Amino acid sequence: MEFLTNPDKFFREIKERLSYKLPLTIVLAAAILNSINGYIVAIPMKRAVERMLVEQGLPRESIQMALTITQISAILMPIVTVFIIWVVTAVLIHAISSIFGGEGKFSMTLKLSAFSFIPNIVVSPLNLYVSLEMAKILDVYGLEGLKGSFSLVSIIIGILVLIWQFIYWIFIAKNARNLEIKGSIITASVVFVLFLIPSLYSLIFRF
Repeated sequence: MEFLTNPDKFFREIKERLSYKLPLTIVLAAAILNSINGYIVAIPMKRAVERMLVEQGLPRESIQMALTITQISAILMPIVTVFIIWVVTAVLIHAISSIFGGEGKFSMTLKLSAFSFIPNIVVSPLNLYVSLEMAKILDVYGLEGLKGSFSLVSIIIGILVLIWQFIYWIFIAKNARNLEIKGSIITASVVFVLFLIPSLYSLIFRF
């Protein structure tokens, strides 16, 4: 419970005895849950892409190749993306915190950064519901359905998760890099803004 109620104390106490086993488990769990959502959307997405390509008059061989890539990407990319984001998050925290005199090994930053994926796991039932609804919408409206309300809900959920992660990044930077709270807040804020930009772009692009 301290992870939720007192993350500063939690990270301070766990970091000295933390191996890679728990961080990898957390990230893998988040990746698998993401992949399940991708799997749910993959088939209707494949059908929607097929309808679009047939309307464009593409050769059957080209359509089949595009459909295979679409389905594989929808299932595998969420797994790969989570691990990439894990490493990128740790690199950003480690690099930015060095400006404020951060000290400590990158391995510690990487291990503690894994805990910022717990919010993704917590909201996974909500994401699962959104994916199920998006699958229905894709079957009815095709790719145009991606501009609908449930797509907006997905973006908003992502932003809320990002805000939750921001709180953890503060204490991850503080404990992994031995920073004062001011430096850790600035470090986390920069990481937050960098990850927020794609979500804001998606919102703007919708309109």
